[in-house]
Amino acid sequence: MNKTPGAALILLSLAGLLGIVGRVPPCDPASGDLCGLERAEDIVFLPGTDWFAVSNASPTAPLVFIDARSRRRVAVTAPFTAPTAAPRGPERSNPRVDAGSPDCAGPPPQFRAGGNDVRRVGQELRLVVLNKPAPTPAASPQPDRIEVFAVDVRGGSPQAHWLGCIPVPAAYSLNDVALAADGTVYGSHQFDRPDSPAEAAATRQRWLDGQPTGYAVQWRRTAGWSRVPDTEVSFANGIAVSRDEQLLAVAGTYSGALVLVDRRRGSTRRIALPHTPDNITALADGSFLSVGHTGVPVTGIDPCRPADAVPCGFPFSIAHIVPGRGGASPRVRVLVEHDGSRIPGASVAAPHGGRLYLGSYFGDRVSVIDAPAGTPRE
Repeated sequence: MNKTPGAALILLSLAGLLGIVGRVPPCDPASGDLCGLERAEDIVFLPGTDWFAVSNASPTAPLVFIDARSRRRVAVTAPFTAPTAAPRGPERSNPRVDAGSPDCAGPPPQFRAGGNDVRRVGQELRLVVLNKPAPTPAASPQPDRIEVFAVDVRGGSPQAHWLGCIPVPAAYSLNDVALAADGTVYGSHQFDRPDSPAEAAATRQRWLDGQPTGYAVQWRRTAGWSRVPDTEVSFANGIAVSRDEQLLAVAGTYSGALVLVDRRRGSTRRIALPHTPDNITALADGSFLSVGHTGVPVTGIDPCRPADAVPCGFPFSIAHIVPGRGGASPRVRVLVEHDGSRIPGASVAAPHGGRLYLGSYFGDRVSVIDAPAGTPRE
């Protein structure tokens, strides 16, 4: 079919906006990247160590601890033992009975790791992982839940001891989770699940228009689940609690913005971002890193969605957000811009030892790049 000059100009404009989108070369073990992973969507470093946890789409290793220095790996797989089997010691003075919900049915029959976070809660290093079991033809669908682990880092390699779970209400479609030092767990409700093709089309149109479809939710053992007020965004995605415990950060992907919630006062601020944000990483100085794609919103990563397109790259950037406490204006600075070649499009970035570790929902690796000058430490 012949194209008019106007149509050709439109296509060229779209190509410029999208940059390079498509399959990138498979991971090369000699590159310094950490290969052999499947859709490593979220990563978090264990404080005071070189180890980080990776949520991985592999059924044989849904959660993996990786040593950034030695590159050793420890996989965490179901089935898990009951909390009473966890060891005692400095990391776990007593088996906890308050780490999860009282209505947790026990260890999960399936473990499919999504968003994760780690925080010291009392004397315990605690890890929370969103568990989104895969549907199977032979069994009824398993509801989403958040698995709660104690992590023991004293023996040279991390050990994760399952403590309990927090069932996720069917009304919520969570993308990511965050943990606070008081045990509060937060989640990002992306959108209400559509019941028909017409509802799905309406939700997509709201994304195209940047209209709110989701919000942040919180769980406390004494109160259960509730909505976090004034956090409505278009496709709630990454979520994080600042390291000083003062702020909750909620990424609105198709809002192109970060919502900051004062956890004590409940007030909120919205900060425009230079990309459509995915995951958020909390840093030691109270600031945040945001990763997001810089192509056309909503449709910009469509070429990466087919399974045979992975590993897939698309233009993305990494931004540093300084919240601006005490009346100061927030600051946003782009640290990295990438055109989508060579590196699978990033969904998360975590700094450690002068490098940035990049996870990707569309990748087969954790990519490792030098951190630009001025990158805050983890």
